[in-house]
Amino acid sequence: MKVGIAGAGIMGRLLAFALQKAGWDVTLFDVANQSSVSFVAAGLLTPLVELEKNDLIIYQLGSVALKEHWPCLLQALDSDIFFKHDGSIVLAHPRDSAELTRLMCLIADKLNATAIPSSPAILSRSVTPHLLRGLLDDGKPIATLGMTKRHEMTAIKGSDLSEAYQRLDQAALLQLEPSLTSFQTGFYFPNEGQLDCQAVMSVLTSLLKEKTHYHECAVDDVSPGVIKTVHETHYFDLVCDCRGLGATQFFPDLRSIRGELVWLTAPHVDIRRPIRLMHPRYSLYIVPRPHHVYLVGASEIEADDHSEISVRTLLELL
Repeated sequence: MKVGIAGAGIMGRLLAFALQKAGWDVTLFDVANQSSVSFVAAGLLTPLVELEKNDLIIYQLGSVALKEHWPCLLQALDSDIFFKHDGSIVLAHPRDSAELTRLMCLIADKLNATAIPSSPAILSRSVTPHLLRGLLDDGKPIATLGMTKRHEMTAIKGSDLSEAYQRLDQAALLQLEPSLTSFQTGFYFPNEGQLDCQAVMSVLTSLLKEKTHYHECAVDDVSPGVIKTVHETHYFDLVCDCRGLGATQFFPDLRSIRGELVWLTAPHVDIRRPIRLMHPRYSLYIVPRPHHVYLVGASEIEADDHSEISVRTLLELL
């Protein structure tokens, strides 16, 4: 079976890698540059904190991905990629404590929400059959990493919330992060983590250029079974559009969000976990990387703007 994938951001590359591992003949199309947001993303894997802006199912699927999919994928990539599953911490200065209270109430309400229907169940490490029904001769799912464990998605109730997050007094906070001496309290989310998405993208690029048909060119149009570039029209058994905003021809309501962050080297700072700092205007976070490198972000501006970080944002983040 031949598959054509338009777009080589993180979704396009992961899909290409999975299908190639499953025995598909994969062709990948992408402009030969590093403008994809995946090349500059901070690499946060924080499904629980993301409940602030997302539905419960995003948390549930993200939790499965963090615990099972990412470790399995990184093992398959067989490369030294920075990955930690050691939790994250959310803090607030006294003047912004109301923002922290609002966040925790929102998360607790969503975690206690009615469980989503368990049928059809979410297929772990496989593409669900209904996504490809009618596209495959035998109608069977594609096993992306050779396993098809099923997961029932349920809500978290009552006492189980203590496993999702923990309130920290100053002593407990300093035990986790000794550098955070200016804060009296915070919340610890043990089931969150981070990875070096730039390294993931780089390793995937090398593997895919070796094992797939990799076309470094822009895609003009995508339709069922067909991908058109400037010079050629390509035909496939299956076509996947992973261009992000390139899908506005099908989903005109898609909007672009510009995020800006700063990379810092701070040899005398020792922060071990991602830290989110509540703020009324920004979703502020500090993401540690090896060798005392820290990513500080991020602005969220509704604009299709790929220019360098603005002076205003840089000064505000610092």
